[in-house]
Amino acid sequence: MDTITFIRQCFGQMYQRMAETIQGLTEEQLLWRPALQANCIAEIAFHTIYGWDRLFNTSAGLGQEIWISQQWYKRFGYPSEFASTNWIPILREYKLPTPRVGDLLAYMEAIYKDSLDKLNKLSPTDLDRTAGPKNMHLPVGFHLRHIITSTNNHHGQIDYIRGLIDPSWDLKPGTGIIQS
Repeated sequence: MDTITFIRQCFGQMYQRMAETIQGLTEEQLLWRPALQANCIAEIAFHTIYGWDRLFNTSAGLGQEIWISQQWYKRFGYPSEFASTNWIPILREYKLPTPRVGDLLAYMEAIYKDSLDKLNKLSPTDLDRTAGPKNMHLPVGFHLRHIITSTNNHHGQIDYIRGLIDPSWDLKPGTGIIQS
């Protein structure tokens, strides 16, 4: 298996597992916190999805964030750009409305499709080139690896919190298994 296929499969698994985990959550479940200062699912999910867009496009130098180019910020009713460097408490920092599950899922699907389109144009040697003006010393592959590890880390947090809310919660066996 070549490297680009491996990355594409990782992105597919990330997308499917995250979508399945947040699908059907109520606003109350999105906002539930296991402790006063703990992050809620809404904050972690938004941070993870927006982070995927930003890291893939801006940090890796593969295009403009679809948050801007497709004007997702309007659908969410959020500012077009965030000044914060700490993305997790962004909803609290900016006093933003809770994102709707449907909007999170639609934005994540759009990022996933955008990512696949751009990955299909990359070759394994492209992973070694420097990302762009903001991250000249870091290669594209570094950013793609970071997206995979960060998304899986945050998915685990969301999955854990969902399990605290509903102890019977679990992903269906085989969710996210990519065969081709």
